[in-house]
Amino acid sequence: MSAILKNQLVKRLACFTKGLSVDKIDINILSGRGYLDNIELDEQFMSSVMELPQWMCFTKILCSKINLKVSFTKLNSEPIRIFIDTVYVEAEIGKACNRSDVNVQKKMVEAGLAGSGSTSYGYVEQVIDGMHVTVNTIRLTLSLQLQYLAMELNGVELVSANRKWKADDLRKTRAYVMPSKEEVLVYKMLTVQRAKFEFFEKATQSDGSDAPALKFNFNMIELLITMKKLVATNEVVSACLRLIFDDLLLVFTPTQLQVLLTFAKELSDVIELSAPVKPSKTAAPLQKAQTVAKSFMQRFSKQQEEDDLDDNEFEVVSDNVLETSYHLKTGTIDILLCDDEGGCNEGSLQLKLEVVQVELYPHRTGNASRRHWTLPAQYVKEAQLFAAEMLSDYAHNTGNGLSKLYEMIVVLRCEHFELLPVVGATKRTTLGIVCEGDMKTNAI
Repeated sequence: MSAILKNQLVKRLACFTKGLSVDKIDINILSGRGYLDNIELDEQFMSSVMELPQWMCFTKILCSKINLKVSFTKLNSEPIRIFIDTVYVEAEIGKACNRSDVNVQKKMVEAGLAGSGSTSYGYVEQVIDGMHVTVNTIRLTLSLQLQYLAMELNGVELVSANRKWKADDLRKTRAYVMPSKEEVLVYKMLTVQRAKFEFFEKATQSDGSDAPALKFNFNMIELLITMKKLVATNEVVSACLRLIFDDLLLVFTPTQLQVLLTFAKELSDVIELSAPVKPSKTAAPLQKAQTVAKSFMQRFSKQQEEDDLDDNEFEVVSDNVLETSYHLKTGTIDILLCDDEGGCNEGSLQLKLEVVQVELYPHRTGNASRRHWTLPAQYVKEAQLFAAEMLSDYAHNTGNGLSKLYEMIVVLRCEHFELLPVVGATKRTTLGIVCEGDMKTNAI
């Protein structure tokens, strides 16, 4: 029985892996435990299945040790647990990335991991969505022409959560949208205990220097994910991602700041040059998701527009995920700009930001409602009135309707802002710029 199961696993995982054999798998059916050793993933297939842009590709993916624990009698309430020791990932950006397209759906059908047609959101899909993944260390190297970025993530954990973002019984980690029950919301939480980012210049590496030109350390990062799926097709139609950072302390010298700007410039140049080469592979599913999301937006907008705009009491409908959005929130950010030679002991410029929030709404119809946004009521009302006036002017000047007009909106907020010169290591002068209160900026 164990040999049959091993052979089936090798067949099913063949599209994901390279050189997977039966002797690398150890399974104990009675205890519900499994073990895989030194698994190398197919970088071409993973680049395609993760829908990476054409200017980026994986060149190597290794998993050192994988342990699985399955409670066969409690799959509806307890997750399949996957424990991974170390994951090594190497990726390239730029001209060196000459990725060939892989037919993901065809290979998964051949491996028996997907049907030839669409499948509904059933028991198997619920078990897959509920998987609990723990990774001790993830090491990622991202290489460009002049620089490369080395990332190390420690204590990575992906769990299913309830609506209050607490680990819970799997049956409480998804919710059907009432009253039709045609959509289901799935809640996942990704946590990282510690993260380290190091920027290296390839020119200094060739001279024998191992020291990074710039490095950052972060503690406790959380990513809260809410996905809305169609029950009939198991298709993700919208999602809400919330990235939360703890307090940050960043120290820069002019040389280090130049390294960061050079990295950003090289990355933006690669993206700009590769943009016209080939349309994005995500265009078709994105258009499909927009069509579905648009119907919900119009239904919600029609219901809410009947309310009085002067009323400050807006209903917050954040759980329903009417549209795809991305959110970033930080604690206190302290940035010190120091001199190259004397360091911060000779004086520095301190920039302090408290509770920075960035919200991105990438794909919206021009006349869609904003009342479901997770913003204070007065901000939502101001944004709604501002957009209505701007769109009215557009329709009047061009004579075009708003049904085919799409917009991308970025909302920036900061509760406290300070920019002060620091004399010596600790003494701050009274000269500087201080802004209190909740500042906001809308970009359309």
